[in-house]
Amino acid sequence: MLALCASYLVMLLPVIGLVQMGEQAAADRYMYLPLLVPAIGLAALVVRAWQVGPRLRTFLGARLVVAVAGMSILTIRQIGVWRDTPTLWAWVIEKQPRVAVAHYNLGEYLRKLGDLDGAARCWRRAVEIEPSFSWPLNGLGNLAELRGDLGEARSYFERATRTNMYDAYSQYNFATFLEEQGDIAEARAKLSLLGRP
Repeated sequence: MLALCASYLVMLLPVIGLVQMGEQAAADRYMYLPLLVPAIGLAALVVRAWQVGPRLRTFLGARLVVAVAGMSILTIRQIGVWRDTPTLWAWVIEKQPRVAVAHYNLGEYLRKLGDLDGAARCWRRAVEIEPSFSWPLNGLGNLAELRGDLGEARSYFERATRTNMYDAYSQYNFATFLEEQGDIAEARAKLSLLGRP
């Protein structure tokens, strides 16, 4: 029993965010892992109780029906959250408004829809929450470049590459921007960080 409890707690760590599995604060999509442990324990109890007698079988059967019904209701409710991208990220932002990656992802979705103003709002909020988050800075640089505000674009690209020099996408974007502006030497310097000539 102690082994089941310990393995449950260990597998729960990424779900509740104590052990990071990516950029998210918590990862409920990994909940199937820790739930294997109580499922195994419950199955063992049911097999044992089934061997005891019919009275206990009836009692357990009724409890299992109630448990499955309850879990079904919770599952249906959670499916509503995962219905589509904007619903998911709006739910995350509502529950945890200081998760920068949620704002970034909603902004990325809005960008793909063509809502560049909405994307910019989301990305600015992500940067307010986490000033060293290079992805929204890079996105804001791209939007500024699209608007023709090359000074602002350069500023965002510089911040993105300065805050995270290991973000290859931001480094490449900035190098491409510099090359388009005729600053070949600096563009090559950025590309050299990526191992490109």
